[in-house]
Amino acid sequence: MLPRVLVVDDNEVNRQLIEWALEGLADVSALPDGVDCCKTIRATRPDVIFLDLMMPGCSGFEVLEQMQAQLPGDISKVVVVTARTDASARDQVAAFGVAGWEDKPLSIERIVSRFEALRPANA
Repeated sequence: MLPRVLVVDDNEVNRQLIEWALEGLADVSALPDGVDCCKTIRATRPDVIFLDLMMPGCSGFEVLEQMQAQLPGDISKVVVVTARTDASARDQVAAFGVAGWEDKPLSIERIVSRFEALRPANA
């Protein structure tokens, strides 16, 4: 069985890029915003989560706050993918204890590398 990956990003091109990069390596599902993210995490139990910070409706910061309250064990599966480069955003994200940070534009090699580092050993 392939590891499960959830991609949460309002940019369709970024969602497709991650899906393409992990094709054959993971079972990838995607959401266009963070509104139903925690519900989806509970239902699908992803092994790795790629999360954008800046999204309409419910930002990545709000998703991390919800996860901290409802699903604290899953925050260590999150890789933030963002165009934000400011130190305050990095500090905020680091305080949640996420697994990593990837700057946009995304690199296929870095996405695969992050996935490989986080995928379960038995997958």
